[in-house]
Amino acid sequence: TMALKFARQAALVTGANRGIGLEVARQLLQGGVESVTVCARQLEDAEEAKRSLEEEGGGRVHAVQLDVSDGASLGSVWGAEKYDVLVNNAGCFEDGWDDEVWERVMQTNFLGPVFIMKMALAGRAFQPGGHIINVSSGYGMLDKLPEDLRERIETLVRKKDLDGILAVSSDREACSTLPSFAAEMARANVEENLRKGGPLIPQGGGYPVHKLSKCLLNAATRVIGASGAAVEKGVRLDCVCPGWVRTRMGTEAAPRGVKEGAASVLAPLACPWPDGGEAVRFS
Repeated sequence: TMALKFARQAALVTGANRGIGLEVARQLLQGGVESVTVCARQLEDAEEAKRSLEEEGGGRVHAVQLDVSDGASLGSVWGAEKYDVLVNNAGCFEDGWDDEVWERVMQTNFLGPVFIMKMALAGRAFQPGGHIINVSSGYGMLDKLPEDLRERIETLVRKKDLDGILAVSSDREACSTLPSFAAEMARANVEENLRKGGPLIPQGGGYPVHKLSKCLLNAATRVIGASGAAVEKGVRLDCVCPGWVRTRMGTEAAPRGVKEGAASVLAPLACPWPDGGEAVRFS
């Protein structure tokens, strides 16, 4: 079981109806958390996850409908429960660069989680001394972006400019170099993998919006983690890349099992605070 940090142990996990999110909820309960709220886009999916977890025993489980791409849904996520742990796991993995893909991926992977973080810090539903963990991706590393975009985001992080980071998510024109950069990187990765004797793993157009959305999530986590709201409440924020995991999103080709991926997500709960009080961790 995990050595969790909190005396009062209530957790909320988004995207918890399957895959990493469901396993995160399971491992929290196995580690002694008293109460876990599982969130899913459809209430019946959350309730099914709740039943599954309750059958295994452990703490209390609550089911909540939450669509991180829907503002009204986001506004109603915090109920009467007071939480110590928030795991922003809900996400999507889509290729393409059209308006619909941009809006859906940005809202799900970046804007929704940021809104939940800000609500957690602003309201009374999140306990002082709590811990927020955002599930990121290896695709969210800065080296996955072209130089102009990488430098822009690095500058915004240095300035602790959250509004500037948020603005990137609505400025497709300024990100115009990303699709060709991502596509070329994808081609190079496929060729390199084949040259090393590995399997052919298609990478499509390089998932440009996904890469940017996760990079922005990493950046926002650093800035919010250093903000007055987080520091005053003693809330720690981490981003974790669980690696390529065998889930419906990750496919059966992935090298890591879901238990390993979930354990990586929860690893910061057992880690001491890093110097500076903020971290973006990758496993």
